[in-house]
Amino acid sequence: MTSMTQTLLNFLFPPCCPICHVRLLCHDHDQLCQDCHNRLQPSPDWFCRRCGRDNHSGSETDDCPSCRDDPLMPDCVMAPFIFAPPISRLLVGLKFSDRGQWAALIAKLCWQHTGLMLRQQQIDCIIPIPLHPWRLMARRYNQSALLAGQLAQLLQKPMVTTVLHRVHWTTPQTRLGALMRRRNVAHAFRAVGDPCAGRSVLLVDDVLTTGATVYSATRALKQAGIGRVVVMCVARAMEPIRQ
Repeated sequence: MTSMTQTLLNFLFPPCCPICHVRLLCHDHDQLCQDCHNRLQPSPDWFCRRCGRDNHSGSETDDCPSCRDDPLMPDCVMAPFIFAPPISRLLVGLKFSDRGQWAALIAKLCWQHTGLMLRQQQIDCIIPIPLHPWRLMARRYNQSALLAGQLAQLLQKPMVTTVLHRVHWTTPQTRLGALMRRRNVAHAFRAVGDPCAGRSVLLVDDVLTTGATVYSATRALKQAGIGRVVVMCVARAMEPIRQ
């Protein structure tokens, strides 16, 4: 697209904030207005940096009982935002309202908060949490894959969708308490090591609640020979989950 064409489109269809619809002063459609951007709530720092669970010591591993003795847990978990407006509205729209174009904006917001950390992780490839084929057929797209594709562009690394597979149909996690979430996805994933065997991968999902989904997927990846698994979820759900 030429600069003249882009200028004409911006004149005819001026960029607006996807949340409040106020007109943006810039020419970038993948932006929030300043007021909405200021409402983003960063995730607190009392979570274990390895497994992402509540750990007020802030330790990566040594003082966290959830992951210190489990080599099949993630090597790092990032969730830059709290699942609250405006990021929650973007994620719900992306997942349930066919707002695939919002993936670029969401990935850009994540990159602004975690880009340096992601580069330090020396990621080799990006893997999205897969949907079961039947659910993918019903929804027509995988929101995690849209996010992973955008992050892959920012990291300049390939996205790989042939390594991790969802092999069991599961009840949507939003309907379940913490214990049932873990049971629901305990054997939901299967992984094949090639072409990522021994490498460092970025596993991408939208929301981190109990962590059951990303832990199960990480376990499958490491059992298949993946070297390191870094998890990136856009937001962390802070509301208590039913037991």
